[in-house]
Amino acid sequence: MADIKSILSTLEQKIVELAKSTVTDFTTEAITDGKQLLATIKDDLVRRTQLLEDQKITAKEFSDLMLGNEALVQMAGLTQKGLSKAKVDAFKTGVFNLIIGTVTSLI
Repeated sequence: MADIKSILSTLEQKIVELAKSTVTDFTTEAITDGKQLLATIKDDLVRRTQLLEDQKITAKEFSDLMLGNEALVQMAGLTQKGLSKAKVDAFKTGVFNLIIGTVTSLI
């Protein structure tokens, strides 16, 4: 299997970069929420990454499965700070797209 620890570490770094570039007024909360999102979906991510690597699912199926988790994840820190729902959702979508892009490029 692909080195999942390396993938998770890379994703955490990219989440920090995304937060700094997109949610500049609430970077700390965005980083916390982004890392919490990653922790919440970790089991699904590991399982689906393995399926992708084993060619049991396509990259499109991987993407669809991961995006299916998007509605289940809350961004509590950003929401509590009063960031608009649209901006919170945009950041969350950005994190999911980052996850999908990173994993599919490494497999």
